[in-house]
Amino acid sequence: MDMWTLCYGKDCVHHDLLVNFLFNYFMNQGLKVYVEIPLNIPPVRQQRITLDDKGRIRKELKIKTTSKIDLVTVSSNGFVKGYEIKVIKKNESISLDQLLDYARSGYFNEIYFVVPENMCSYVLGGYEHYLSSNGIGLLCVNIAQQRVNVMVKPKQLNKYKTLHLRFNEAWIKHMVMTHLRSQGYCVYSEILIPKPLNTLPRIAPLQSNPQRYLNRIDLIAIGGDCTPCDIACDVCEGDVVGIEVKYGKSRLSSNELQKLRDYLGSGVISKMYLVLDNRSNVNSILGQVKGLVDVLVADPLSRSMIFRYGNVAPTKPRFCAFVFESPSGNKLHVYSYCNLCQHIYDVPIPYTLSTWSEAASYVVNIVSRLCQKNGMCLYPSCGRIIYVRRTRSSHVLQVI
Repeated sequence: MDMWTLCYGKDCVHHDLLVNFLFNYFMNQGLKVYVEIPLNIPPVRQQRITLDDKGRIRKELKIKTTSKIDLVTVSSNGFVKGYEIKVIKKNESISLDQLLDYARSGYFNEIYFVVPENMCSYVLGGYEHYLSSNGIGLLCVNIAQQRVNVMVKPKQLNKYKTLHLRFNEAWIKHMVMTHLRSQGYCVYSEILIPKPLNTLPRIAPLQSNPQRYLNRIDLIAIGGDCTPCDIACDVCEGDVVGIEVKYGKSRLSSNELQKLRDYLGSGVISKMYLVLDNRSNVNSILGQVKGLVDVLVADPLSRSMIFRYGNVAPTKPRFCAFVFESPSGNKLHVYSYCNLCQHIYDVPIPYTLSTWSEAASYVVNIVSRLCQKNGMCLYPSCGRIIYVRRTRSSHVLQVI
């Protein structure tokens, strides 16, 4: 089995994977590549008309002044291309106003809309005329097959402005993803993991939401085909490495240090790496995080990683899932750690869960089915599940 299938299966496509694939694809062509570049676009007044609950017309005015384009490439002769990358679902309505803003901004020679290959025919069927008439290209990508096809050719645009292009935190993040994959790790981006259990409210207002209980971590890397749930269940051995990326830092704030502690206390990861670029005040930050996390220093010019501090003992993951029952009681928001490529699910509740034991049994069954569906961690009940259950007046947390 090839490394991609081992880590992500056949159907795993999300935004950061597409960005990272193109990041490396264009670099291997000798192009300079930049990620999440801010654009100064003249203010755009966007009016949205909706109806309120009494059927009255409500107008919302939004003034949009700045945007970040996903990817920019620059050739040796200074030809600048911009790429806006979307992961869409069939029959999803697509707003292309932002692409039109980019095409008219004066920053680019060419603009491309990028989608996964399996959505290419849908985009061509509904939006080909709009793209071609506005000079915007369409790029369709199949990561597993390493395939990139131009399906709509762009027109050369009137470029009369200069972009401020530089390395940034997003660039370092994609460099780290590439480096870890080359070392045999499966790498996952923007994963939601629980806050430390001892900091979570045992009883919360009924109108709470899952974000109250969760943190978003930059990257998680795992060696081989293990998952946090596999390791919690002793199905296999390994470390679940959390990675936080910082760029151009002289010191970490107290909030940033607390986030590192929170990640370590999540019960999902076993150790942490803090990645700094070589412009940061590395020695100062080393003193702040000594004994807490391991530190890597990234040099964007040479694309090399230097291990500066380590030997923080790993801990064992504890949790297979975080499950939150919606305030209406008709849906479970499931964050499963059996498959980090697709770890968020909304699962309908078909009947009233009258007792705690009935609710807990139903939740364990749902998590088990999701894990089996992904061919991983067949017995999640040996790991623990954080379950926030809706009652008549509040949300109540229990570990099952």
